[in-house]
Amino acid sequence: MASGDHLLELIRSMPDIHGLLRASFEFDVARRDCGDGRRLASGAPLEPIAGDFTGGAYFL
Repeated sequence: MASGDHLLELIRSMPDIHGLLRASFEFDVARRDCGDGRRLASGAPLEPIAGDFTGGAYFL
């Protein structure tokens, strides 16, 4: 389990918090589909954890 997994699971399981993050900060953990194969310059993979309203994504 990655260090952020517990926090993300809490956000997913609490509709009020999920809604607040989505409405106020455009941080939507339900929108994780932003394409595969994203990597750092070192080659380490990036895992999408949330999307925003512009189609962008947040990675872990």
